[in-house]
Amino acid sequence: MSDESNAHTMQCLEVWGGNTSATNAVGMAGLDAWVYARPFEGGSGGDLYYVSSCATGRIVRVLVADVSGHGAAVSDTAVRLRGLMRKYVNYFDQRKFVSELNRSFVTSETTGRFATAVVASVWTPTNELVLSRAGHPRPFIRRAGSGGWEVVPDGEDARRASAKTANARGSLDAASQGAGAGDERPADLPLGVMEPVRYNEQRLKMGPDDVALLYTDALVEIKDANGRIIGEQGLLGLLDAIDPQPHETLLDRFAASLSERFGAIDDDLTMLLLRPNERKPRMTPLSGVAAGARIARETLRSLRRPGEVPVPEVNARNIGGAFIDGMNRDAKPRE
Repeated sequence: MSDESNAHTMQCLEVWGGNTSATNAVGMAGLDAWVYARPFEGGSGGDLYYVSSCATGRIVRVLVADVSGHGAAVSDTAVRLRGLMRKYVNYFDQRKFVSELNRSFVTSETTGRFATAVVASVWTPTNELVLSRAGHPRPFIRRAGSGGWEVVPDGEDARRASAKTANARGSLDAASQGAGAGDERPADLPLGVMEPVRYNEQRLKMGPDDVALLYTDALVEIKDANGRIIGEQGLLGLLDAIDPQPHETLLDRFAASLSERFGAIDDDLTMLLLRPNERKPRMTPLSGVAAGARIARETLRSLRRPGEVPVPEVNARNIGGAFIDGMNRDAKPRE
């Protein structure tokens, strides 16, 4: 993955990825990513990975999914999910995107097809990361200087912890109730099981040298010499045994370590590493006009593909921040 010939530089409004083998570095304004994907049977597999960049470079989205089945049916699903990535490329609020992902599987003509997935959206001016899971393994994060990897708690766990703390203080305000409070819909189910489903969010701030790892379930389902699944804690221990630096080669070195210790993994394997960088997009009135022109051009192109029009999310931070840089850095996260 350190091979520069495999590096891919994202363009505004681009959606990159698929379900084939890859060992790529992906460069964007404000974020670096590294992808390691190995379909078990070669060619194309059931794991999907996508990265998108919005019209201004401020919104980066990552999707990692494990789709049931293999072959042409998964390839058709990959095309459909790419279209949804494109449709919501200019949305930082990912709730509509995840809900529509689920709806696309529920209404699919391929009966019984489902997927687990994790979606990560990054607001690059402030390194704000939002995670949503659909029956998928929990991502990991390694804080610079922390000395080890840890699991990112899901949105429901974070909400309950916040509510417990507030109750201990004798009050429960709106902020501590969080997303999903009072919502009786089932939460965080795999895509395609049923509708409607509530998908929780976990929000966190990444530091300049923090890294987050998204992956498919082949990792946590590895079995040790006694035939026991290693699970999250076993995987954390394996990661801690690997020097995280340089980040550029971490996934390659980790995959080699797994192969040496456990042999071939009999499933598709996909890992995606995220790290903020200092190449933040700078917004000016001129760049805002240019972004508007890109959106108009892509909207016209999308008229032949109904439902894929990449319109922007309408709020002050997204629209105003395209012209005034300070609106991106001073904005507070949505409650």
